[in-house]
Amino acid sequence: MKKEEVCECVGLYLGDGLKSMKNSSMYRLSFTNCNLELILKMKKFFISLGIPNSKIHAQIDVPMGDDSEKIKRKIVAKIKIPYLNAKTRIAKRKKPAVQIRAFSKETRNKLNNLIEGELKNIDRKKAVCILRGIFAAEGRVKFQKKSLNAICIATSEDKNYKLIKELFRISGFNYYYSHNEFYFHGIKQFQQFRKLKIHILHSDKKEKFENAYRTLRGNLGLSDISPGETAG
Repeated sequence: MKKEEVCECVGLYLGDGLKSMKNSSMYRLSFTNCNLELILKMKKFFISLGIPNSKIHAQIDVPMGDDSEKIKRKIVAKIKIPYLNAKTRIAKRKKPAVQIRAFSKETRNKLNNLIEGELKNIDRKKAVCILRGIFAAEGRVKFQKKSLNAICIATSEDKNYKLIKELFRISGFNYYYSHNEFYFHGIKQFQQFRKLKIHILHSDKKEKFENAYRTLRGNLGLSDISPGETAG
């Protein structure tokens, strides 16, 4: 994988990933999301760490009332893992979610070392890539047509709070923090997010961001987005 992709995956894993504790006998790594493109991206990341495709498993959460077998077939075909490696369970949710899993002490340790290495000597380019992954995992856009639009990134872990705070400092963002979320308001913050393409990895969040950005520009009486302006 390219260096930029690795840093994005580190951000994704810090947001929606889970690894077993150092002394655990399970040696489990997992990543959960409802966006299959992100699941594929993280599967590629797991494989780059040395986990064969045949050893990657999936837990699929199926919304109540939906056809479990049909959803399983569709998702397995998309993420390309062995059919017997996937299991389903019924869950109270609107969209299916997928957790990919692998069990490997060697890979778990390799991932720990990789993350520790990437979080050292962070420059602006690396900070932006990691933020791109974190936003895809933990970010949201608060979008209301006639109200204040905001970009939010949730964190409840002290370690991630300190890391995200540092990433935003390096990237040049202004924010305020309340109720376990970083908040960003104003056209300049939206323009900065858009210029750095921090919103692009998760397709649904990207679409919502673009809608909020257009609305914010309109509310401020600014012209529509020009054809030459970077859209991500």
